[in-house]
Amino acid sequence: MRKLDGPKFSQKSKEYLFAFLFFGLFALLTGSLIVDHAVKKSTDAKDAFVLDIQRGESLAVIGRKLVAGDFLSGDELFRVYARITGLDKKIKAGEYLIPPGSSVLSILSLISAGKTTTHRVRVKEGITVSMLLSELQSSVMFRNDLPRLGNMDNIDALKDLIGIETPFLEGIFFPDTYFVEKGTSITSFLNLTHRKMSEELRSIWGNRADKLPLKSEEELLILASIIEKETGLAEDATKISQVFNKRLSINMKLQSDPTVIYAMGDSFDGNIRKRDLAIKSPYNTYTTRGLPPTPIAIPSRRSILAASRPAEGDYLYFVARGDGSSQFSKNLAEHNDAVRKYQILRKSARKRSL
Repeated sequence: MRKLDGPKFSQKSKEYLFAFLFFGLFALLTGSLIVDHAVKKSTDAKDAFVLDIQRGESLAVIGRKLVAGDFLSGDELFRVYARITGLDKKIKAGEYLIPPGSSVLSILSLISAGKTTTHRVRVKEGITVSMLLSELQSSVMFRNDLPRLGNMDNIDALKDLIGIETPFLEGIFFPDTYFVEKGTSITSFLNLTHRKMSEELRSIWGNRADKLPLKSEEELLILASIIEKETGLAEDATKISQVFNKRLSINMKLQSDPTVIYAMGDSFDGNIRKRDLAIKSPYNTYTTRGLPPTPIAIPSRRSILAASRPAEGDYLYFVARGDGSSQFSKNLAEHNDAVRKYQILRKSARKRSL
């Protein structure tokens, strides 16, 4: 029987095979070293670094930012490992907080997973929607997609831009501390705060006191905004609510100075004069019975709760004492005495001291 011979390799083929195996093993070892270095090698940075990656930014630019921020001594390993792992194609735009001592792998994992950092943004109670829009549009945290700053003459256009259905814009954004990513659009943020206000308002309205003179959640919000502007001391909020709810129930004018100030707009110089109390406006509660057509500011949760659950009592009047608290009275005679004591005499004493 004839013996079969195995395949025969020429000397040149053997050299090629040897070279292939050598370079393959070299690449494997090199890749392993790169991976091991990327996983274990930590940066020397002692402080966290904020890496802001813009949309469409190249790997080289991102690497240079890390070097410029003294977070990496060089960007070669960063770029090589990103390409080896394919993470260079998964990097997402945004702002990232890179912890000190991060490895190249941990940095790439963070920015490819889109784990962006967030910032605290406070929506303050007691401000108007125009003030809120101005603050948001001047903040570097937000992407401005509201081209008409404070255009309160065209409410419907603003509501369409924000994308919400509501009879008014004033007071509908819940005051709280929010955590947002840099570059968040103003409209999406406003939607978030409006949803929060709607949820809070719905819950509080559902647990309101019996026999309130208020007919809807909107009226509750309007009254809460007046209480917000009238309250100097938190403990007085439910008593102030009692006064206004009592007045509404007997169809007595609210006679609230903050509603007049709102009606005056930019013409308000810090003082309310007798003639100001007679201005023609649906917001002037000295001349118009009932609630104004909209809130006059963003009310806090405390004020909404106070509006929904007024204190027990028969007070019809209150006046500021000058220390943040208020003096409450059941009739006009008591109120006039309180006004004389806490306002007229105090003003006279202040004039004498000048």
